[in-house]
Amino acid sequence: MKKALFSPLFLSLLLSCSQQETANDTPSSLFPSPKEVVLNVSGGYTTNVITGDTIQPHINSLGDTVKTGVPIAIQGKMAQPDSTYKPEKVPVSKTPTAFKAHTNQYKVSNNIPTIIVDETKLKIIKLGEGQQNFVLVSTQGDTIPTGVPIPAKGNLKKAINPTSHKALPPSFRDVSTVNIQYLDLNQGMITSYVKTILEDKNGNLWFGTNKGASKYDGVSFTHYTKREGLANFVHKIIEDSNGNLWFATDNGAIRYDGNTFLQFTEKDGLPSNNVINILEDKKGNLWFSTFGEGMSKFSKNENGSYFFTNYTKKEGLSNNYINCILEDTKGNLWIGTESGGICMFNGESFVHYTKENGLSKNTVRSIIEDDKGNLWFGTYGGGANYFDGKSFKHFTKNEGLSSNIILSMLKDKKGNIWFGTLDGGVTKLNGDSFEYLTEKEGLSKNWVWAIMENKNGKMWFGTYNGGANCYNENSFTTYTKNELSTERIISAIEAKSGLLWFGTFGGGVLRYDGESFTCFKEQEGLSNNIIF
Repeated sequence: MKKALFSPLFLSLLLSCSQQETANDTPSSLFPSPKEVVLNVSGGYTTNVITGDTIQPHINSLGDTVKTGVPIAIQGKMAQPDSTYKPEKVPVSKTPTAFKAHTNQYKVSNNIPTIIVDETKLKIIKLGEGQQNFVLVSTQGDTIPTGVPIPAKGNLKKAINPTSHKALPPSFRDVSTVNIQYLDLNQGMITSYVKTILEDKNGNLWFGTNKGASKYDGVSFTHYTKREGLANFVHKIIEDSNGNLWFATDNGAIRYDGNTFLQFTEKDGLPSNNVINILEDKKGNLWFSTFGEGMSKFSKNENGSYFFTNYTKKEGLSNNYINCILEDTKGNLWIGTESGGICMFNGESFVHYTKENGLSKNTVRSIIEDDKGNLWFGTYGGGANYFDGKSFKHFTKNEGLSSNIILSMLKDKKGNIWFGTLDGGVTKLNGDSFEYLTEKEGLSKNWVWAIMENKNGKMWFGTYNGGANCYNENSFTTYTKNELSTERIISAIEAKSGLLWFGTFGGGVLRYDGESFTCFKEQEGLSNNIIF
């Protein structure tokens, strides 16, 4: 009985819902339709058709009714010049204040002393005629041969492919006045310590750190550590002519071909497991520098076998602590040492350049060659040394450098010289002036280990405890109250002469000539400091 009563009731409700849905197929509008009002220029409206309010006539400041909706003839008033007041000329009461626009730029002094090298006092040692009583000993106590080729085998390991992690976008510091961004732990870096930077042929960036190496493709990070087959501390990364990556590490020299790691240590003929730097010369030889055991050449003979040849004080080096190596356009090797000055090696003999010959300091951390074939030596405590083959010029803080401790240098595609320093950030030399990039301008840290220019012309800086910084000098520059009389700019105009003029709220008028701002205020004769 209950079942019979339920069925008709259910059908009745279903039919009712169906009819309602059919009737209300189109949803109602959330807002009323717009109301059209016909244009009335003949007599106009006396009542607002929307609100119903009475429309009042428009009265001007003279009390006259202003006609609307119809053309009005213009009736100007001619004023004779003699009937008007002559404008008052207010002489500038004092010299207006000038503010340097580019507070991080300094002109290079034209009075830098030139130190002529007395070539008769240069120490020249033929290959193999150095300190004969020196013996190279490995960390295991074994004697390592020097000056002769040693067969190199290496330890081949299949690389463990690590998982990539999506990177967060680079960040700006709040105080940034230029377009400089940084990547750090918050963006996906494995550490804040970046010792070296490389851009490979595919456009990936590689950061050598104290916790391995990190590959950055612009979207994600891939970290390679000892667990993946690399090492913990990576001092230098290069890409050789065959497309292989080489890592100078605290556990030897390691080659990476994308699939395997080939590791070379003392057991394979290297003079030390602590490799500081790597250079590939024009002949395809690799040179590994160490900190205390000299340097080693990695070469291949006619049979395709690889060999190490180690060079120390016995072969003619001034010091076994090697910080950097450069091959110049003539094929000579220039070797920067720790407290031993510079060694030039031409394949037959070593020539020593020290303070006695004009070098400012005997500890050299970086070397570059400029577009004219001149050499630059970055020293620890003596600034940068310019060497034209015959004489030295010293660039220090007195000449405009931000610091006398130079850790890294680079020549960019435009020929500018960049200096990474221990405590002064980055200094760029563009020929006649120095430009600073420090924490004040937005650099994450002033301790800069590495400088690299990518294919797009952007500069990358590796810092100590500040991650990696990317600088785009073709972008914005911010001027703040440090350069201006006020930060409240109301109006701006460019004169035909190219000068820029800015009206401010309370700061008078500012004139900008590309180099400096000149401020005109009431005290200089301006009628008011608020300029619209």
